[in-house]
Amino acid sequence: DISRSTLSHALECEGQVLRQGPSPPPSPSPLSSCQFRSGFDLPHLNMYWDAKSQEDCCQLCAGFSGCKGAVFRFSGNPKNTCWPSLEVNGSTHMTGVTSCIIQH
Repeated sequence: DISRSTLSHALECEGQVLRQGPSPPPSPSPLSSCQFRSGFDLPHLNMYWDAKSQEDCCQLCAGFSGCKGAVFRFSGNPKNTCWPSLEVNGSTHMTGVTSCIIQH
């Protein structure tokens, strides 16, 4: 597992900084397989990327070491965002989101 500060530092070193608010998303990695769960939130970091779809969100997460899943927010505020998660246990029901868990 990777801590928030370690993930943030690693991303800064790569020139791809996660920010609270709209920012250009990092380049996605090659396509990864994800399990999607509509209406479920994961415990996620307090930062996000802009994302066009749940698939886009999955690929953004797959591109970063330690990211096990993500939450794609398709409604509400901020809309069309992807929230990375270092933990995929402890999901809760929430409207307007789809969780994606990276499949290895």
